Amino acid sequence: MVSFLEIILCVTVLLAAAISMRQGWVLGVTDGAEAAIEVMVQDGQLSRFINDDGDVEVCSSGVMNEICPKCGYQEGDECESPA
Repeated sequence: MVSFLEIILCVTVLLAAAISMRQGWVLGVTDGAEAAIEVMVQDGQLSRFINDDGDVEVCSSGVMNEICPKCGYQEGDECESPA
């Protein structure tokens, strides 16, 4: 016979495993996407720029050079605002 305490412990373990899996999935996808963007920026396929709100955005380099105030933005660079 299964006791009430065993059921509570089992549910707690399953809940903890589900939460851990979900957090791991989200962190893995986020880290992977950030790494892919970083590789594309270093490769010259994408460019980073600072928008009017001061946030760093990514755009396609080459085609959108007029929208991107400075291609190849690196962390810490001072970028011009879009014209």
